[in-house]
Amino acid sequence: MLSISGLSKSYGKSCVLKNVSVSYRAGQIHGLVGDNGAGKTTLLGCIAGYKGYAGSIERAGIKSVGLLPAEPYAFPRVTGREFISFCLNAKKVEASSAEINALNALFELPLEKYAAHYSTGMLKKLHIMSLILQKNDLLLLDEPFNGLDISSSSYVTEMLKKLRQKEVIVIVSSHALHHLSGFCDTISFVHGGAVDFLPSRENFGALIKTIELQAQSKIEGYFQLRSAAS
Repeated sequence: MLSISGLSKSYGKSCVLKNVSVSYRAGQIHGLVGDNGAGKTTLLGCIAGYKGYAGSIERAGIKSVGLLPAEPYAFPRVTGREFISFCLNAKKVEASSAEINALNALFELPLEKYAAHYSTGMLKKLHIMSLILQKNDLLLLDEPFNGLDISSSSYVTEMLKKLRQKEVIVIVSSHALHHLSGFCDTISFVHGGAVDFLPSRENFGALIKTIELQAQSKIEGYFQLRSAAS
């Protein structure tokens, strides 16, 4: 169980998250949605432990945390295979070449080439591979599907479903609400410094409808103003 209580985070005088309290259970995939700048990345950073915050986060039974940043990086003059080895050594986890190659059969990365030469999508796949091989108890994925091709996006989605069966806590940040609603068990909507927790798929439809109606209203208002101005 991951339990967040009274979490607040500010950058200077700007409060991004205010008194957030929410819990995430193991064996579930938890979606995280919200507008740009709403605080999704900040919340994941606080959970991962590399951003300071007020409040408390309890990681009961969680020994290893894996974080996929929204903009993954690569060390210079390090091959993809060496990058994976570095990530495994950091967590003191072993993986055979056969296991690495079997996973790479899905993502088809040139592991013997320098990772710094990878495209954004390839680099994201390299990080995802490393996180899967690390066998983390908690996975924090910030925009994992951005930049992925259709096949890789499907592989990642199905892989997350398999990890759910292994009692891993998976938190996925994405702007693709319809995609998340198809495989997530819960969704957290980050807005105005708060987090609205939707505990089941029965609640997802109402959120989607609300966002669609807001979009329709604003678009209609725009075209009315444009017509009046012309």
